[in-house]
Amino acid sequence: MFGSQTRTKDLFANRFEPDGDGYLFRANLKAPGVRVTSGERDRFVHEFGRRVTILTWVSAGVTVALVLAAAFYSTGENRSVAEWIIAPIVALCIGGFMGPFYWLWYAPVRALGGRLPATPGRSATEARRVALERLTWKQLGLSALVVPALLFRLTRGHDLLTGWNRLWMAFCGLLLLFIAVQAARKWRATRS
Repeated sequence: MFGSQTRTKDLFANRFEPDGDGYLFRANLKAPGVRVTSGERDRFVHEFGRRVTILTWVSAGVTVALVLAAAFYSTGENRSVAEWIIAPIVALCIGGFMGPFYWLWYAPVRALGGRLPATPGRSATEARRVALERLTWKQLGLSALVVPALLFRLTRGHDLLTGWNRLWMAFCGLLLLFIAVQAARKWRATRS
């Protein structure tokens, strides 16, 4: 959980690119750069990290409380209630997390909205190059390992060579193809 928050904070901080004695903030990879001071950048990153931590703990607490309440209610004769209500509760809690998270993610956009851009936006090619630079080989490797793990998990409950279950094989094949294409694009981008 905490490693994920560190990664999220790092992703947020990466939106601020070093530029002389300050930083350029970009709302996304194609957006124009808005100049900010080191102090402003540090304040944005600190506030984001603090508020996302609070949001995560509150969301986790609410989710656990609602699931426990549903499980407590569903004991005895109401046992079937837990089977259909826990999944929607978790889905609603995740949805309830994402709205405030995006509000926090775009706080610099709202705060810096009145400033003139210091640099123009990037082209699609340049944005793709930056995205591939930020994508790590470790991420690609772990993604490639998840697909066989998914297939192994699926084989425990389904015969993947019969009927509609073959679609799982096709889906996993497409995932591996997508990962291979991204790896080839990253390799080509790092060589040029």
